[in-house]
Amino acid sequence: DSKGVYARAHALIEQYVQENNSPVCDLNPWWFMDNWAAYAQEAKSDGQISLPYGKRPKHGFIHTHDIGGYAAALLTIPSNEISQHIGQHYDICGPQWVTWEYVINALSKEAGYEIKMNDITWQQLAEALKGAGFPDLLATSYALTFAVMEEIQEPKRPKVTATAPVMASLYKPTVTVEEQAKLLAPLFKKDK
Repeated sequence: DSKGVYARAHALIEQYVQENNSPVCDLNPWWFMDNWAAYAQEAKSDGQISLPYGKRPKHGFIHTHDIGGYAAALLTIPSNEISQHIGQHYDICGPQWVTWEYVINALSKEAGYEIKMNDITWQQLAEALKGAGFPDLLATSYALTFAVMEEIQEPKRPKVTATAPVMASLYKPTVTVEEQAKLLAPLFKKDK
């Protein structure tokens, strides 16, 4: 019943898995640090990143390397133990729980200039995305994702607040926000 295309897509996949008794384990990564690449151009041209920052809770930003690490850890457990994970849904997060400010400060340090936070509403973000050519549904969905993440709107399901204990026992994420900022730095550095 979500308005968000992401949430609906995830729900449909989960529904299909349930209805077909598919032997899968669902890994649910929190916010991909790689998503920050989408804001590099605004940072370079305007010195800011415009997002609905809301109440500014902490997030467990995760790098794709660590998502792969969690999956590999699960896939390499002894075969006699794998059945206990079939049908499970595991939240996975990066090694740090930090605020938007923390990430933007790390990006600023690596880019070599101050990047400011421009706090806008999720509706303004949706309109900006539509103006950039996003289809209405996708723009609204993406903006609503921020509204839920930033506790502006209530989520339809519990928000990720930690890595599932069983996954935390199998793998320890290694890529910090600072390391991720270094990887993203070439995108954020201003042309000379």
